[in-house]
Amino acid sequence: MKFVERKDVFDIFQDEIAQVTDETIAARVGNRGWNPETIYVAQRKHILREIILEIVKYAMFSHRWDAAGEPNNRDVTTGKQRNTAGFKKLTNFCKTAKSLGYKLAWSDTCCIDKSNTAELSEAIHAMFKWYSHSYLCIIHLAESSSYSDFDHEPWFTRGWTLQELLAPRRVKFYTKKWEPLTTHATINDKEDKYLLSALSTVTGIPETAIAADNSKGIKRRSVWEIMSWASKRKTTRVEDIAYSLIGLFGVNLTITYGEGEKAFPRLVEAIMMSKPKWDVFAW
Repeated sequence: MKFVERKDVFDIFQDEIAQVTDETIAARVGNRGWNPETIYVAQRKHILREIILEIVKYAMFSHRWDAAGEPNNRDVTTGKQRNTAGFKKLTNFCKTAKSLGYKLAWSDTCCIDKSNTAELSEAIHAMFKWYSHSYLCIIHLAESSSYSDFDHEPWFTRGWTLQELLAPRRVKFYTKKWEPLTTHATINDKEDKYLLSALSTVTGIPETAIAADNSKGIKRRSVWEIMSWASKRKTTRVEDIAYSLIGLFGVNLTITYGEGEKAFPRLVEAIMMSKPKWDVFAW
């Protein structure tokens, strides 16, 4: 387990990227029904970006933070806390991601240097995008062995896990013993109708909203509806009630830990400035 800087990503995938040729692009263009001889630069860039995203795949981690603590950026760098439950959980996540064929894996506990305020602010604002761009989000349910445990599963009550459920196009749930929650062959649990039904029941979120491609934001859902989904959830720090919703509403908000309950009115103001309707008050 080691950290990888952004500048090092190309080196990791350079062999796969080098295999992308004009023929590769032309084949993808043909599958779209476009004429390779008259394709526009913008279309070519779109196809190329699509191919690169399929090569540079990474897995994201979603979990409920342990009250006893989680390994942070410095702990992983120095090798401290290797015998803690949090470090073992992180190790299991990395092993699972590797077994599924991913070279890169990201966890919020250690991949953000929270002592760096600029980095923390960037991460909070980009979190929804990072989860939506991931090829797979691995979700660990620390208190569950089956669907019947969902009513008592803390993961469904936390503020940050709302966007971690909705933003990724693909998710895979694992039980408290790190066994797949579902047994079907597909890697995407959002394609399992029985699991979708169970998720909808415990979260109050329509199945269509959970399974939708939300990578470019939550579409065709009103402010009050999204707020109603979030209203049942809690965060450890009071500011995170607002900060965890930044990506879901696509707004910008200055991150100021220590402001307490002032964060939520600022979120509401930002939503009002960006939405044509003020149904934020209807929830």
